[in-house]
Amino acid sequence: AYVRGCMYLDDADRFDAAFFDVNPREAELTDPQQRLFLECAWEALDDAACDPGRYPGRIGVFAGAGLDGYLLYHLAAAPDAHDALGGIATTIGNDNLIMSYVHVGHDCVVGNHTILVNNCALAGHVKVGDWAILSGYTLVHQFCQIGPHSFSGMGSAIGKDVPAFVTVSGAPAEAKTINLEGLRRRGFSADAISQLRRSFKILYRQGLTLEMALQRLETMFERAPEVQMLIDSVRASERGIVR
Repeated sequence: AYVRGCMYLDDADRFDAAFFDVNPREAELTDPQQRLFLECAWEALDDAACDPGRYPGRIGVFAGAGLDGYLLYHLAAAPDAHDALGGIATTIGNDNLIMSYVHVGHDCVVGNHTILVNNCALAGHVKVGDWAILSGYTLVHQFCQIGPHSFSGMGSAIGKDVPAFVTVSGAPAEAKTINLEGLRRRGFSADAISQLRRSFKILYRQGLTLEMALQRLETMFERAPEVQMLIDSVRASERGIVR
């Protein structure tokens, strides 16, 4: 005889988003199974008396997963979820090159003239600025903003916002330099590129706080539109920028 049954996760709504440094709105969108996995991963490290902040090497907790049906069968199917979570729509601009097996999640906004290379994956609510290039196997976490004219190296794992014009790489991604080759190909002047290179050093290489660096840039380059675009992208960040 067929017996209809299923397994329930108790207290899925009691996930401590602040403890895991997760935005409350982002926590609402996260599959309860993923919330449970975060809790189990933390418990495993705690039981092992292992502090990732002090351990000299790298630590990983791995698990397998099947199809994520939470978005399809719960969020997308619930009319009230659309209003509570701001809808589940994705917008893609014009003249983009989106290669094979790219995943663009719900509520993403992709600008114009972007390139998303094979197997790049954008989670929900990601914003990609005009002329950005995300190389193959780049992973972008929910709610991240990818600035205009930025570039990611292959296999980058982006968990924070990428300012305009900045090249990042690594897992987790780190800021490396200005996207020099991209700027040259798009016809940016030598003066504009020089100003952006100097701005990058002030922002990332002089040991300044973020606010001190931004104030210095605004004073030094008050009439440089490209530098202002860089400043604006940093000030618009809600997750913090890749460092």
